[in-house]
Amino acid sequence: MQTTGDSGVGYGSVDTYVQSFVYNDALARLTSTVTTISPVAGGTAEPPFMQSLTYDGLGRVATTTDATGGRVENMYSSHGFLRRVRDAAAPATVYWELLASNERGQATRERRHGNAKISTRRDYDALTGRLQAILSGLDNGSSFVNPVQNLSYQYLCPRQPQFCIADSFS
Repeated sequence: MQTTGDSGVGYGSVDTYVQSFVYNDALARLTSTVTTISPVAGGTAEPPFMQSLTYDGLGRVATTTDATGGRVENMYSSHGFLRRVRDAAAPATVYWELLASNERGQATRERRHGNAKISTRRDYDALTGRLQAILSGLDNGSSFVNPVQNLSYQYLCPRQPQFCIADSFS
């Protein structure tokens, strides 16, 4: 399968790309994506960019290799939920981890690693499961220091208000 598109970048001209999807294992799952970017007039052709996936015995994505050769491993809980994404070459380097989830399996607290450990808390309506708020920032264990994201959500049901559960935020 292939897709073709316009990247929309190129300083006044248009680069085009072709993406090829390879389904090459016994279960016809996606195993790689090859992206070729055509240069603008007078430009230099770049080699194709390849990304690849491997799967574990339960059919979950086990590793992802990016175009630079960097590889990450997905770690799963005993219930099959994604719990951690780490560097395959340096397993102590964790890029993302799930810290808590609710009864529906929705992520309620997660952490992204890098220069600063940014944590995110998600609040959901207990009845509907709809997302109500997202708060992200440096986590000191009891609160967020200098939040970098503080979002709230409101759901409107104009067509069938009798089936809408009203949420309000302040």
